[in-house]
Amino acid sequence: MEETEKKLLTQDQVAEKLLFPLFRCLDESFKKRYVRDIWEQFLNGMRSACYTDSLKVFVDKITKRLPITLQMQYAESIAEVLRSGQDEEILTWLREEATYMMLACRLLNQDRKQTLDERSQRVTGLSCPLPEVDPTLTF
Repeated sequence: MEETEKKLLTQDQVAEKLLFPLFRCLDESFKKRYVRDIWEQFLNGMRSACYTDSLKVFVDKITKRLPITLQMQYAESIAEVLRSGQDEEILTWLREEATYMMLACRLLNQDRKQTLDERSQRVTGLSCPLPEVDPTLTF
């Protein structure tokens, strides 16, 4: 394989490097307002933004349709997808495989939450049950 050849991204990698970061950059108040259907809101925004021939335009459109403020921590990941040269293929996936792409993104978010919960339990020491307190005791 030549050095100039780029490794093609998979659907799962696009979910991890593009969709998941975009979801994480969604405004928290928006996520709270649409807590029951946030994924549907994100999916609809994604679907309406992907009717273009450029991934850069897609990112521009989705950030205008949804309250997304791109964060530096995700810049390299998103840029990798934008530089992949797979615009047509990735945009086709976002149109035709939207449900799968969103499911992959949701699983990444679920894994992130589970990892945070596990870390929180280790830090706070709440992995063991608290002793029961007699309700008749007065202090």
